[in-house]
Amino acid sequence: QPLAGLRLLDIGCGSGTFVKMARRAGVEAAGLERSREAVKIAEKEEPGAVMEGSEEEILEQGRVYDVVTLFHSLEHMTSPFHFLKKLRRILKEEGSLIVQVPNAGSIQARVFGSRWVGLDCPRHLYNYTSLALLHLLGRAGYRIRAVRHFSLRDNAAAIVSSLFPVLDPMSSRVKRARKHSPLPASFRSMADGMYFLLLWMAQPLALAEAALGRGGTLTVWATVEKRR
Repeated sequence: QPLAGLRLLDIGCGSGTFVKMARRAGVEAAGLERSREAVKIAEKEEPGAVMEGSEEEILEQGRVYDVVTLFHSLEHMTSPFHFLKKLRRILKEEGSLIVQVPNAGSIQARVFGSRWVGLDCPRHLYNYTSLALLHLLGRAGYRIRAVRHFSLRDNAAAIVSSLFPVLDPMSSRVKRARKHSPLPASFRSMADGMYFLLLWMAQPLALAEAALGRGGTLTVWATVEKRR
């Protein structure tokens, strides 16, 4: 397999969905997650795939990786600059960093304002425009290789959830668990069907704003420069 032997670490991996997919593709992938509940879920589905802890523990262990991924994790970091600087120590020379965050400079963010679901206050400590994220990565010692403004999973979903937050499936699951769901259980399946229909209808809008370079999600591929 062409990806065999590639070492990947997904930081803030949740229950490890991406890690499991990478392993299926032959990647030597591992996840790092602070939530004990998420790690327990991952352990049931893929034992040993996800570690509970922080990047400091990885640094102490002296592990290095070819690729480190941060999918919707950086916006939760209290000190993103110092965090990114530390990550360079666990990346191999010319290793790759992939960062994905909501785009605060997107058209949908401008249209919805404080109602935009990508803000996610107070869980998101920082919200990034393209310029801010690229500047941050450059200052931290990374070289930008590519920038993408479209995510099939996230862009249209953010539009629909901003317009109709009561339909958002993830938010509803959390509220049901806390017994604060605004919808009766009998209507939940109907609401889910409506949500996914709207999601399909919103995809052309998501593609259009991404084509203009102002999509709802920023994904940046950066590399660590060869150490001299």
